Amino acid sequence: MNIKALLPLIFALVLGLAAAFMAKGLLMKKPQAEGPASTLVPVVVLKADVAPGMAITADVAEVAHMDPKGVPESHFTSLDQLTGRVVTNVTPKGMPVVESQLAALGAGTGLQALIPAGMRAITLEVNEFTGVAGLLSVGCTVDVISTFQAGSAGEILTRTIVQNIKVTAVGQVIGGAPNPENGLARSVTLLATPKDAEAIALASTLAAPRLVLRGGRDGKPSPSTGITLAELRGRRSEAKDPFVEGTPAEVKPISNKPATQPAERVKTSETHTIKVIKAGAETSVQLEVPIQTPGVFVGGQSESR
Repeated sequence: MNIKALLPLIFALVLGLAAAFMAKGLLMKKPQAEGPASTLVPVVVLKADVAPGMAITADVAEVAHMDPKGVPESHFTSLDQLTGRVVTNVTPKGMPVVESQLAALGAGTGLQALIPAGMRAITLEVNEFTGVAGLLSVGCTVDVISTFQAGSAGEILTRTIVQNIKVTAVGQVIGGAPNPENGLARSVTLLATPKDAEAIALASTLAAPRLVLRGGRDGKPSPSTGITLAELRGRRSEAKDPFVEGTPAEVKPISNKPATQPAERVKTSETHTIKVIKAGAETSVQLEVPIQTPGVFVGGQSESR
């Protein structure tokens, strides 16, 4: 066997073994260079999807250890800190729990935890036509319109009674989109002020109000006086605002001038003055002369005009 031919192979084998040992040494030293696992911080994360109104419990959350660089602000480090806390938005599995996702402490669970102070939740019965064909979802905004008789003349009027209110539940779903397999929802819950809730309740006793869906970026009020049946037919409505019953007519100032003039006295005679000169003396005499009215003869009788 030629030793000179084997020397390059032996040399290459030695270099390969040396490189393998060096790589192994680097891999063993890398975790120590980054630091021990004790530098990770505990963070409460969700281990299941959570819907709005649900309380944070050990069934849906757990404590995990994360790199401090990836931990969000206002996080929680133990489940004891979340006793009685309820989420307000749909939160997916694996997300850390933060304060901005939670309702105020003591807000309760379910829908009541999602109602801000000063607001009210009111439910309307809807169908495919009054509920925008069942395409409403939680979080969208709608207007409410109603048709009724208005004014003293009983004129039919359609008008927007409430604008730009939030849909907080569709059926019994208060988070996410409704499940089509459950069929068309028969009710929609709206988040309204007490005054708007009263208007919706009153309109519901007169007819079935309709919900009108707004665009996601359209939050501006749209002033409208409504439309009457007369206007729909092309005629102008007599009332200035049929929504307000008994619209007062224009008040005119009272005049001191009498409505009718007194009848003028008919003259039956005229006074004539006659001068009399006698013996150079001049005197005046006044005589009452009757007024003669021209007549027209009709059938042998004279009729005065």
